[in-house]
Amino acid sequence: LLTLQAVPSRVANPILEELLGDDADDVRLIAFGMLDAEEKKLSVHIHREQKSLESPLSSRARYDCLRHLAELHWELIYAGLAHGGLKTHNLNQAWKYLEMAFAMDEQHECGILFLKGRILLAQGKMEQAREALHQSMQLGQSPGSALPYLADLAFQQREFAAVHANMQTLAQLHVASRTSAIVDLW
Repeated sequence: LLTLQAVPSRVANPILEELLGDDADDVRLIAFGMLDAEEKKLSVHIHREQKSLESPLSSRARYDCLRHLAELHWELIYAGLAHGGLKTHNLNQAWKYLEMAFAMDEQHECGILFLKGRILLAQGKMEQAREALHQSMQLGQSPGSALPYLADLAFQQREFAAVHANMQTLAQLHVASRTSAIVDLW
């Protein structure tokens, strides 16, 4: 359990959730405590940003605040801390704050378009997600981070040739070892 603290939350949290059903009380309590601490940490940041929105802010500070709120709500989903109705709620909140940020700035940066693509993918809006992910790469988003999402999108749509093409491009980028096993499979 302590080793899981050094593992990214996206990987550790599903393992911790499985341990919530363990026979040993100590294991269940530690797993619950670790998940709860992660969720509380994100919730504190969300509440801090929401409070900031209530105060007078410059246009750039308001944009940054809205973007952070979208990212924090997305992080709850990405880290596997929100399920069912809570996941839907956080996805809607992430989208709401993202749309508010988009309304403030006509010249979108790659990071916010990348976030938009991931949210749209989670919402099942495949074509819009594909467009946002491609736009983010055109503006400078690392292909190493965007291509796995494009491959996932293609896989969900059963476009296996596109999955293969995305994986071949990833192979040329010398991606991390976690991703290289999937790249090698394709």
